[in-house]
Amino acid sequence: MISEETLVENYTHITMLHHKNWRQLADAVTFDLQAEIAKTCVERKIESPTLSQVQSWVDMAQEKSAEDIMAEVFMGVDGEGKPNPKANGAETILPLLKKTCTDTLMDFVGVWSHLPPDLILDYLGSPRGFRQSDARRWVARAKSALDAHPWLQSNCRPICQGK
Repeated sequence: MISEETLVENYTHITMLHHKNWRQLADAVTFDLQAEIAKTCVERKIESPTLSQVQSWVDMAQEKSAEDIMAEVFMGVDGEGKPNPKANGAETILPLLKKTCTDTLMDFVGVWSHLPPDLILDYLGSPRGFRQSDARRWVARAKSALDAHPWLQSNCRPICQGK
């Protein structure tokens, strides 16, 4: 078995040849990524990681990326409708989604996307400073993210028990 320290030393630079950031790694097909890494390992005469090790890297990248994508979906916009990281709607909206057990993109789209924007805001407790256009934008961004990152479609959980 390869130690974690050796894994980090040997494979970080190899993995980064193919995937430059967490999001790219999250979108990787584990089998294909493992094959790419194995080829490079053969060339460099080092032991190749197992498929399960590579899967754990992809899983970790997906977990980290899911949080980032959720924050992007609920990011505020400036006066011209462009994303504005300083107007972070996620800080307000994500706790409300947790209370309604819809704090994954699949849950959010499944529960909220069929409602008119004013009802989304009403059900979330009319969060201060948000308009119907914000709710429409959240739904559109969530759907786009699910299309761009199909692995997010399996990122849901049963509706909260006992709520």
